[in-house]
Amino acid sequence: MNVASQLSATSGDVECINDRGRIFSILRELVRVRARRHMLPTGTRQLESSFLEIDSASRTCVLDWCNDGAELEAILNANERSVSASLGATDFRFRLTTPIITRFRGNPAFLVPAPTELFQVAGRRHFRAHLPAADGFLCEIHLSENLLVDLDIVDISVSGVGLSSTAVSAQQMLAGPRIKPCRLHLGDLMSLDLALQVARHRHTGEGSATVNHFGCTFYGIDGKTEKLLQPLVFAFELAQRREPSLWPADSITPRLLAGDGVGTGDGG
Repeated sequence: MNVASQLSATSGDVECINDRGRIFSILRELVRVRARRHMLPTGTRQLESSFLEIDSASRTCVLDWCNDGAELEAILNANERSVSASLGATDFRFRLTTPIITRFRGNPAFLVPAPTELFQVAGRRHFRAHLPAADGFLCEIHLSENLLVDLDIVDISVSGVGLSSTAVSAQQMLAGPRIKPCRLHLGDLMSLDLALQVARHRHTGEGSATVNHFGCTFYGIDGKTEKLLQPLVFAFELAQRREPSLWPADSITPRLLAGDGVGTGDGG
């Protein structure tokens, strides 16, 4: 499944960029800041690298060399190479064709035609509250018709949610439909049925200790749900910052029902 299938250019959170000058400006900025590039060749794990040089005249990119023979085989033999890279809070997604092996400043590297379109995924626009991992707030996601997974909710805002998992891989989350139905389980407070799309991914640790972190934006959320989420987000933040004894979350239910002035602060 190509990047265009995963990200809709008509979504309010995603912009399709196909202007050549703008594409090369973004690519050159990725080189300047030495942004890490995350590549997901079909059928393998995510690989990390970076752009070394962008040549707008020849319309090519030089990519850093891989770590071992397994990565080399994956990059050269994959049917598709989906790539993501970040500048600040904005992610860029694009697809690369099969690279050729070259040398750059005396070292092996990859040479590949520059992408003809980029998909720009904006970061979340709203204030987010961080949730205690021990409280068991979960996001249940339908990755496919027969696959239902649970991920830990680590933060939440009106426009999106941060998730983490040791069991769910980046390949699983990025495969299949771009828009994924989900249910947020927020302790005894409530459960919400929504839809989300993955905007960014990173991982910490290695091997069996790897933790995948996903930044997701809600899709098609209506005003009623936003108004429901806003006081909830601020109640979580107030409980965490000012009154830690209010955890677990069911302890703040009376505050929510009473209004208590939450939801009127900055950034929600």
